[in-house]
Amino acid sequence: MLRPLQTPLSGFTGASIEAEGQITLPVTLGSGNKIVTKQMRFVVVDIKCVHNAILGRPGINQVRAIISMAHLCMKFYTPNGIGEERGDQKNARSCYLEAVKKMTRQFEQIELVSQQVDKGEEKARIELDANTEEIQIDASNPERKVKIGADLQEELRTEIVQVLT
Repeated sequence: MLRPLQTPLSGFTGASIEAEGQITLPVTLGSGNKIVTKQMRFVVVDIKCVHNAILGRPGINQVRAIISMAHLCMKFYTPNGIGEERGDQKNARSCYLEAVKKMTRQFEQIELVSQQVDKGEEKARIELDANTEEIQIDASNPERKVKIGADLQEELRTEIVQVLT
């Protein structure tokens, strides 16, 4: 049964998405007599993705798994020894290519805005606050200076100067 989840998720792009909810399902890993079944929590999202489900760190830790991405292999403890799940290189490549195609299609929909300034048009400039102070950032080169706000709180000013020098 889908339960509510109030926390927004942050994707690989940094975009935030709302979850549809969360669900706990039994997950069985392994084959033969080297299997393990655990109840794992999944967050349900409504997005286009090449994955049906992603096993996160809590699930991986729950079965005490070791993963080798280079070998597309995950090994884990079972009551009868070490169990194993292997990925399929051909399938993994296919999923990756499908994801790239989807991303490319999304980027094609983005309209580019020209950064070129036409003749007669002035480029917008930021107005400097007259109340600034010059800070020398390189003791060996007195010409290298930057301006910072003169009205900064002393603690913030000190931190900025430390970072710059």
